[in-house]
Amino acid sequence: MEIFINTNRPEARVHLLKSMQDLNDMDPRSVAAGRKEFSDYEENAEDDMSDNSNWMKLTNDLGYICRRRKTKVIRFCRFHLAENGEDFYREQLMLYCPWRNQYENLLNPSVNLRAKFEACSAVIKSASFPFNQLGGDREFDLLLETVREADEEANRAEFSNIGHQP
Repeated sequence: MEIFINTNRPEARVHLLKSMQDLNDMDPRSVAAGRKEFSDYEENAEDDMSDNSNWMKLTNDLGYICRRRKTKVIRFCRFHLAENGEDFYREQLMLYCPWRNQYENLLNPSVNLRAKFEACSAVIKSASFPFNQLGGDREFDLLLETVREADEEANRAEFSNIGHQP
């Protein structure tokens, strides 16, 4: 089982619609047709995290979230440092370091994401280790690049065959 964590900037995110059952159960005047995302819940977690329990109360009467017992494969955008430096740093901080308000802690232009990333690099490395079992970042990036090149080659071959089939 896998879970997708949308690490794009908020304005670039695509939101999923609620199920028909959820829409039918809502107040007819409500305009909240989108599902909440992981980052929406993360921002609503209460500030007191000194308690090491598995349950965390959310603010705004959104209920509770529980620490996962079964492992999941996480998927995310995986920005490249060379291509999107700021997005790369923001994504790593978003995934592996605690934050309360996305706009204040990660999207504020006065925040130096690179410096924050470098200050938290040990935390990021240890927190990301359970999710990167294929080796370090370099090995994973090489594998990912190989897969992307194979996909591009397959797409080029498929595109060149369009119109040539009997």
